[in-house]
Amino acid sequence: MSDNSTFSNLETTAKAKAIKSFLPFYIQKLRSDELDVMTTFDKRQVMANINRVIFDASTQATNNLYDFVADYCHENLLMLMQELPQAYFENGNPTTDWDAWYTEQTDQLDPNATL
Repeated sequence: MSDNSTFSNLETTAKAKAIKSFLPFYIQKLRSDELDVMTTFDKRQVMANINRVIFDASTQATNNLYDFVADYCHENLLMLMQELPQAYFENGNPTTDWDAWYTEQTDQLDPNATL
């Protein structure tokens, strides 16, 4: 199984799996107000729309919330994830756990740990 696929190179089903694995991480970071590093990758400025949908739908059960956001924000999530420097296995699983990935990105942007 190749571990060098970018999000853009994944098949449609693998992209859907990648989005589903990304959403719990993203929503947790949003709820804890820790999306600072993520905004550096938001070249198309789609995060504001994703965040609004999450806040508007936050009364839904957790699994329903993930499904709703994945469906409703599909195009925005595709655009955001294409910008993230994350590698994926062919099946859509990230090669690096999202929390570890975020720590790596934070360390690269802020080597003195001021964030």
